Amino acid sequence: MPTTVERCGVGFDLLHRVVQEHLDDFLAQAQDEGRSLPPWVERTFRDYLDCGRSHNGFFHLYCPGCDHHRLVPLACGRASGFCPSCAGRRMAERAAHWVDGVLPDVPVRQWVLTLPWSRRLLLARDHDLCRGALGVFLEVVFAWYRVRLGLPHGRPGAITVIQRFSSALAIDPHFHSIVLDGLFARDQASGELLFHPLPAIDTADVEHVVAHAAMRIERFLARRGHGQAEDDRGRSGDDEAARDDAQLMLQAHSLAAPVKREAGGLSAPVRRHQVIAGRRRELPPLCAICDGYNLHAGVHLPAHGRAALERLCKYTLRGPLPKGRLDRRPDGRLLLRLKRPWSDGSTALIFEPLDLLARLAALLPRPGKNGISYHGVLGARAALRAEVVPTPPQTASLGALGKDGGPDPRFRIIPPGTRRHRPWHLPWADLLWRTLSVNSMACPHCGKRMTVRALVLPPASLRVRASLRWSEERSARAPPSARHAAS
Repeated sequence: MPTTVERCGVGFDLLHRVVQEHLDDFLAQAQDEGRSLPPWVERTFRDYLDCGRSHNGFFHLYCPGCDHHRLVPLACGRASGFCPSCAGRRMAERAAHWVDGVLPDVPVRQWVLTLPWSRRLLLARDHDLCRGALGVFLEVVFAWYRVRLGLPHGRPGAITVIQRFSSALAIDPHFHSIVLDGLFARDQASGELLFHPLPAIDTADVEHVVAHAAMRIERFLARRGHGQAEDDRGRSGDDEAARDDAQLMLQAHSLAAPVKREAGGLSAPVRRHQVIAGRRRELPPLCAICDGYNLHAGVHLPAHGRAALERLCKYTLRGPLPKGRLDRRPDGRLLLRLKRPWSDGSTALIFEPLDLLARLAALLPRPGKNGISYHGVLGARAALRAEVVPTPPQTASLGALGKDGGPDPRFRIIPPGTRRHRPWHLPWADLLWRTLSVNSMACPHCGKRMTVRALVLPPASLRVRASLRWSEERSARAPPSARHAAS
């Protein structure tokens, strides 16, 4: 029988090869310096190396038309890490969920708040403090919406993603908030819940919001014992555990820019690849800075633009290192292209392989810390949520199969007016069709729909792979007529 083993593109990309070649040296270097990385950091690297490997488990697909078999390996599932494959799935899946079942069909605006350099390490280490600063920022934005529209009891809504990285892979916690650009308020006469959109804003409005947000966040941090007069970085390293934490040192190095590498250092400075002379750049429209807090509100989407909204959601949910930005130079060093040129003309950064692993290790969050939050009417316990969120579309699934091989009954067509909830986990086939218009359930030989025979997990996956390898070797030694009969 002809059998195809999918590779999922993980074992052939440059990042996977770099991690596989230098991970042991990186971990050994951390131990030689008397520090130790948190256990979840090494576990994330190990799981990434096994992502897309069939010995960790796979789905067995079968085509009844031409007797073709496919083995599709399982992913590592580290969506909060740096794995491009798993981060891409998380990006596509959550964006589809938000557009179909969370964000109503109203105008939205993206508010992006970047924090000062002196606060980034503090908020990157303390997730609760970071979420508290986010709550203060959204309180300022929501209060400004109410004053601007003259609706003191209006109900706002927002979804926020806390991104921990910059385009240079430096530790940079900042907030991407997709805010409903207006307020919901109930009409006193009819009792109907109406949406009141916000009029056009200008840069002066953004300056007003960022000034109040900077003042309120600094007050919040001061109440938590992190005022401007105190050395937050020194406070985080006072205890003995922090001194032995190698990830803390890597996060501090990712924010610094020393001139040359220290002998034996775990993390080294990064060289810049410049193509033009440095020059002053003006701020774009609807962007303002106050005391190191940078606020940008220039992305606005009107109602009924669901395709553009899904692209915006994917942008806020993107991973730290997309495929295609990393190249290897002839001297063995790595070239990381920036998303856009910096003001000094830098278009790319040059890393040693161990330095790249250090940057990736610094970005990994502690397990169990949620980087996505829902606010206002979009919150899970909001009283108006049921009246605001849309009903998911009633479409059949390409990838979810029932016991009889047909479409999963959870995706059956339900009469109009009946509310239903689509399962949170979307099959890969649905995501590939939605994003790339690729039907992954179609047989590559005859085009008919393939069915799922089984989910094979270790140790059975090892025995199946060994038997397939034995069959391939036996068919290669046999004469052509025997090979055809064996297949």
